[in-house]
Amino acid sequence: MSVLFKKKAYKAKRKKGRLTLNLSGKKITHISSIESLEDLHDLEVLNLSNNSISEIEGLETLRNLKVLILANNSITEIKNLVNLTNLELLILNKNPIYILKGLDTLENLKEIDFFKCKISEIESFSNKQSLEKMFLGKNPIYADLYKVVSKRKKLRKMTEEQRNRKGVNPKLWQIAENTHFKLKYKPEQGSGAGAYLAVSGAEGLLECLQCFTVVIFIIISTSLSKFLLP
Repeated sequence: MSVLFKKKAYKAKRKKGRLTLNLSGKKITHISSIESLEDLHDLEVLNLSNNSISEIEGLETLRNLKVLILANNSITEIKNLVNLTNLELLILNKNPIYILKGLDTLENLKEIDFFKCKISEIESFSNKQSLEKMFLGKNPIYADLYKVVSKRKKLRKMTEEQRNRKGVNPKLWQIAENTHFKLKYKPEQGSGAGAYLAVSGAEGLLECLQCFTVVIFIIISTSLSKFLLP
């Protein structure tokens, strides 16, 4: 199963038992420009990190997707993820996202990575009983949400009036009260989001090294040809 981008084929491969398509660092500006992506109905992992994507679109048919990596793009709004109800890991770090929303239908999410975004407001964040970790470091809202999440037990013993006197944001308290996730600063290396990001970076480096090797080979071959010619 392959897709086409700029007339070049990229094949989806099984990695750790999951059908995976890696399109990291391909200078993609629009997801819709990836031909035949909508036909990969069994795709479980899609890596679109390190591109120039400004809008989430064209993923509606990928209903079996469990991991979506959109790190380091130009995305400003979380949208068009309604159909991805099997999604377990969403990586959106290093995107200029200001409002957290658009995730209410994703009931199976276990990890979300928003490290180094610009989130200052949470518009909606329901149906997150399965959520285990959220990475929100280097966002304007991180400190306020951390204060509430880290003091869940203490705040539960207070009345609404007492929480208001303490300056607890009602919307943030509602999120903390109805969920059990751990709020983290950034992904740990070797697990979950951190593991996928590390693999993505390593694969990009390997690709660069392969290109460099080819260039060196061509230079050496050309030099030897000139030297050997009479």
